[in-house]
Order: sequence, then structure tokens, then C-alpha cells
Amino acid sequence: MVLTGLPVWADAIEDAGQYAAKGQSLLEQGNPSAALETWRKALQIYKKEKSETGEKNALVNMSVAHQAKGQYPSACWVLMDALEVDRSAICRNVNRPTPEEVDNALNIIKKQPDTSLTLKALQELGITLRVIGNLDESVSVLELALASAQRQNLGLEQNAIRMSLANVQADMIRQAQNRFSLSDNPLTKAQFVAVPTSTLPEVSQTYLDLAEQGPEFLQARLNWLKLFLAIHQWANQDPTNPKLSALRASLLPHLASTLNKAVVADYTIESPIESIYSRIKLAKYLLEIQQNDLPVSTEKHPLIHAFELVNSARNDALNIKNKRAESFAIGVLGKLYKTSQQIEQAQEAFEAARVLAATSESSDSAYEWEWELAQLYREKGQTQEAISAYERSFKHLDQVRGDLLPIDSELLFRFSDKVKPVYQQYISLLLESDSPDLEKVVLTNEQLQVAQIENFLHCGKLIFVSTTKIEDAPTTIHILELEDRFEILVPNNETWARFSADGERVRGLARKLLIELQDQGFSDTDDNYLLAESQSLYQLLLGPIEQQGLLPDQEDTIVFVTDGLLSNIPLSILHDGKEYLIERYSIATNLGRLQAPKATNPERLKLLIAGISKASPSLSAPQVPQDLEVLTETEEEANLISSSIRASTLLNKNFTADNLQRKLNDDYNALHISTHGQFSSDPNQTFLLAWDKPLPLQELDSILRQGTQVAANNLELLFLSACQTAKGDPLSSLGIAGVSIQAGARSTVASLWLVDAQSTAQLAGSFYESLANGKTKAEALRKAQLALLDKPATRHPYYWASFFLSGSWL
Repeated sequence: MVLTGLPVWADAIEDAGQYAAKGQSLLEQGNPSAALETWRKALQIYKKEKSETGEKNALVNMSVAHQAKGQYPSACWVLMDALEVDRSAICRNVNRPTPEEVDNALNIIKKQPDTSLTLKALQELGITLRVIGNLDESVSVLELALASAQRQNLGLEQNAIRMSLANVQADMIRQAQNRFSLSDNPLTKAQFVAVPTSTLPEVSQTYLDLAEQGPEFLQARLNWLKLFLAIHQWANQDPTNPKLSALRASLLPHLASTLNKAVVADYTIESPIESIYSRIKLAKYLLEIQQNDLPVSTEKHPLIHAFELVNSARNDALNIKNKRAESFAIGVLGKLYKTSQQIEQAQEAFEAARVLAATSESSDSAYEWEWELAQLYREKGQTQEAISAYERSFKHLDQVRGDLLPIDSELLFRFSDKVKPVYQQYISLLLESDSPDLEKVVLTNEQLQVAQIENFLHCGKLIFVSTTKIEDAPTTIHILELEDRFEILVPNNETWARFSADGERVRGLARKLLIELQDQGFSDTDDNYLLAESQSLYQLLLGPIEQQGLLPDQEDTIVFVTDGLLSNIPLSILHDGKEYLIERYSIATNLGRLQAPKATNPERLKLLIAGISKASPSLSAPQVPQDLEVLTETEEEANLISSSIRASTLLNKNFTADNLQRKLNDDYNALHISTHGQFSSDPNQTFLLAWDKPLPLQELDSILRQGTQVAANNLELLFLSACQTAKGDPLSSLGIAGVSIQAGARSTVASLWLVDAQSTAQLAGSFYESLANGKTKAEALRKAQLALLDKPATRHPYYWASFFLSGSWL
């Protein structure tokens, strides 16, 4: 007997099952787009028929397809749907989740039943979180997955999760390596070296153990090789570091055996698409091993093995008609030809790879093949072809900014050698022309600055307004740091004036000056001693501009667009031999402009002041420098400000993260924070102190963005008093830009080093008084600085030069 309606239900579920099976087949064939659409059809049926198991299964499968397409944020959202958790709880990487949000999400996930399907969802979520850079969250999810696999007594799954956890730890090591390269401070560098020192032995052994477990773990050897090459590169960065040398030495005995086993492995046991990418990865590692002349011997020359692997991968990609995989194979083939000096063959390979990448919408690889072509064209003297290739590379980078995810996620931690050189080489090429397009040079440099901030914040594409598009802008001086020189570009009527300065000399002077500025005894340094460097820098950077009559009239505003080391030096301290630059001009800087400038109406400015004037629990936090003194003058600072402008206060015990967020839900459009803080190129070392705890960049972002006024209209002004840049960090200005952008601030005033609290209070009071009287922010800051400069007791640059204005000068 057939029950009424049952055949329809059965047919529907059967159809969904057929879609699910077809999707799996399409994915194995290397067609994730078609697989994704097929699984979407299955999901619709399962939803209609209220099949929770079928729905979860379809979502997990869809996440795998998104990963195969390099769409990891989308994969994360789909998995959160499968686990019945709010999408934004863990997956955000712009406005990062708070610890409380993560804990709440994990508690919901813990209530999921122990099933193989839930376990699969947790495994894929852990992998996805790792790739989008949420490493701590990835560890938490994978640990839940491991506990579930242990309860279910699933040995194979336990080993797979162990490898995923090792992959996260390996990424943490690579992240530490990246941050190590951005610091000049020995203590900070030592902290980053401590990461591999404590975790590398375990990670390495996990990979080596898993590689012997069976053919399911072929990837373990490849992952070990990738980790070894990262440690080798790191040790080469600092050859005198005994700990890095010891780490490399501990891995070297395993190199030859691991490589040879990887070379002879049978990759046909993997799925077709996994097998293709495994061979491509191994070919890349063989190439890198050969380029580094590492002590290994293989049956054949490493490059011959690499050629064979890539050609077989390419043939298999052709057979399954996967253009994305074919593009990667041919692109790596081009690298092999280039290394073996077969330049014509390399060019043909890169041209074929870029076409395949473009047709398969693989911008993450297309950018790289265009970059390779651009370099080949440039070496051959084909300038126009090189320019076109660089511009196509930028187009692809623009499409994937903030989501640069190739098959091994290298760009996540290697911005300085995988992305930044594309911009800098293009700029150099443009400048080689007899009549260079200097506006294009300026725009490209501004785009590079924004890309650096996006990489620092690990966020998506940010809104960008070029200084070249702002009407009635003051004189804007662009100082570009190239490998061998600094280029200084200044608008001159309808054209641009261009000047150059020796790179080694500018960097040498800037480093010496920066060391003095950040020294604890800076206030006692003789003025005349400082003047030698500040005058020399003035002559190198601004002297030629002044000689050509291109500096503005006295009392006008200058906007500086700088990068790297010069961003940590207040240019107000430059001296022309008679007076400091601040005595002649109001000065603003641009750390990657994201909003158009807009004049502030003082009558509509509503200010919130938050600060600490007593010893607070947060001063004892481990990441906080031990020599910080209590800012006893903070209350005086708040009173001076309140006498000039409408303001509310959160002082001492009232200045907590919760209270700050609660207050910002009112209509405040300006925020003044008077507390200790630090800016660094490491987001984890960028923080402000609230009463109860340090507020890291991630939590600041959450607090500031969730305030109604901030989220809707952005802050007109963010004033960060009593903060400092991390010593020895040439890119610490990224931390200032990061805080400013996370806050949505149109203008930011910040200090580059710790200043006498009394003079800081006077400067802040004078700044807001001028602002209330209708001065622009740049004019108000200049007037406040001059007030200190004019007094014998505070004339030393220590008291006034620390403060600078970034963003809108109006």
C-alpha cells in the first residue's frame, strides 16, 4: 500500500541525493563552480522537505566547493549556517570577533551532536578559519573537532585533525617570521623567534609521524617541506641569530629523506584535483631547494624532477578540463624555464598561464603570471608591454585585495615580497620613461599604501580617495621610497615637479634621528645635536623644492604623503637652518587616505574624553612596557579641553571597554583618549590601555565600530594622547593608520613617543580651543605646538614634535 504523498517526498529526496552525488563527482573532476551550483539545488530540495541532515550535508559540501574556488570567507559563512551559529560570530576578519563572541559561538557548537557530519563541518571550519587568518579561532574549533573524533573513536579523522592543527601552528610560525622581518627592535625580534622555538619541534614531528601513517597523509611531507623552507629563509634573514640557526639545523637531517619520499610518492591515490596541486607544490619546493643550493641528492636533478611533476600535473588538468589547475601548472612551468634560462619558453608559459587564469576567473594566480611577464618584458627592453602587464596585474590584485588566497596561501604572510614589489617595480618602470606619467606614479603609490593597510588589518577592500582627486587641496608633497633612492613629487600648476634624493643617505639620517627621538633620554638631548640631522634631511627632501619656489606661502598647510621609515618621523621637526618647518606651515600627513577631507563645524562637535590618571590594573598586563608612569595630569587635560568644547568624560575606573562602547552609542562624533598605548606593525602589539585591561586593535575595532554614531557617520576626530610607536619598528605607523581606520576617523591626532604629561595637557587644551574658534585641525595643532615651542621650558622638540595629524587637515 502506498501512502498518500509519500512518492512525491521520496522522489524529491532521491533527486536531492542525485544532485549531491553529481556535485561530488564534479568537484573530484576539478569543477567547483558546477559542483557548487549542483549542491545549491540539493540544498533547496532539502530545505523544502525539511531534511535537516540533508541540508547540513549540502552546506558542508558547498563549503568545500567555495574553498576549491579560493572563496574562503564564503566557505566560512556556509559552515556557520551548517553549525547553526551566527555567520559573523567567528568568520569576520575586518571587524574581528571579540573573545566573548568567540566563546558564545563555541558554546553553541559544543551542543551539536557527535556525528560524522558535524565532525566534517568542524574540520572544514577549522581549515577555513586558518586560511582567512583567524588562527586562534581555528585552533579552538579544531580542538573541538579532535575531542569529538576521540569520543567517536575515529582514528583516521583524529590524525587528519592533528595535521590541521599542525598546519595552524605552521602558519603561526610564518606569521611570526613576517613580523620579525618588519622589526628592528632586538627584544621584539626575540619574542617572534620564541614562537618557532617553542612550537617547531612538535609541528615538525607531527608532520613526520603522519607521513608514515599511510597514503592518506601524503600532504604531511609537502607541509613539512614548506615549513622547512620558511625556517631556512628566516635563518638567512638573520645569519647571526643562534636560535634560528639551531632551528634550521634541527630540521636539516630530515630534509633529504622527506624530499625523496615525496618525489617517489604515488599521488594517484589522491583525488584528481588534489593530486594535481600536490605535484605543483612539490615542483615549487624542488625549485626553491635548487635555488637555495640546499644539501640534498635526488635520483635526478631537482629541476628535472620538477619539470616531470609539473608536466604530469598539466596533462591531468587538461584531462579533467580544469583551467584553474592548468594555469597553476603552466605558471610554475614558466618559473622552471626562467630559472634554467630558457627565457622564450618561460614567456610562452606565462602568457598561456595568464590566459587560462583569466578565463577561469582565477585572479589570485593571474596577478602573479602577469607580474612574471612584466619582469621578462622589462628585462628585454619592451617597456610598453611591461607597463601593460603590470597594469593587468594590478587589475587582478584589485579584484582579490584582502582575499589573496592561492593554493598555499603564501600571500597571507608574504606581502613584502609577494605584493609590494609589484607596485614598486611598476613605479620604477614608469619613472624610467623620458616623460613619465607622474600622476599615475602618485596614484600607484597611494594604492600601495592602502594595500599595506589592508594587509595589516587583514581585511577586505577599503574605500580609497586619492589626493590627486581632491579639489582645492593644499600643497601635497609625495615622498616615495624606492630601493636605491627617494622620489619627491610636487604638483606644479597642471603638471608635476620631480626631485630625487639618495636612498642610503636619507635612510641613514632617518634611522639616526628616529633612534634619538625614541630614546628615553631624548628630552635631555642637545638641540644643536638634533639640528644636524633635521637640517640635512630638510636639504635632501625639501631643499630642491624650495629652490624651485614650489613651497607654499608662509602660514599655509602642507600635506605629506610618506611611507616606511619616514612615516615614523614628524616632519614638523625638519629645520631649514633658521626655523623648524612647523614655524612656517601647518602640517598634515597621509597614512593611506580613506575619506575625502571635510571641514568640521565646531558647534556640532560633540566630544567624548576617556582617560586614566591613576595606577590601573591594565598597567600590569604582560604586553605592556614595564617603565610606564601614571599619567597624573590626565584629569587636568580633560578639564582644559572641557573648558573649550562640549565634552563628556570617562575617567579612571569608568574607562572600561564596556563603558566606552555604551557611551559611543550616543551621538559623539569626536573621541579623545588620554592613556598609554602603543602602535606597531604587528596588530597584536597595537593597543590602548583601558582601566581594566589593554584594548588590542581587534577589540578596539569592535568597540568603535559598534557605536551607533561611529558606524553611521564616522568620527570627525580621534585624538590619541600619551601613546607611542613601537621602538625599532620601521612600519609602526601602520598601527596608527589601523586604529584610525578601524575607528572610521576622518582625522587623527596621535603622538609618536611618550611626552611630558603636563605639556601634553597644555597642547590638547590649546588644540581644542583653536578648533572651537574655527581653525582647521592642521592650524589648531600648529598653534598648540607653537605655544610650547615659544616657551623656554618646553622649546625642546621632545615636548611638541611628537604630535602629528593624519587624514583630513580641515
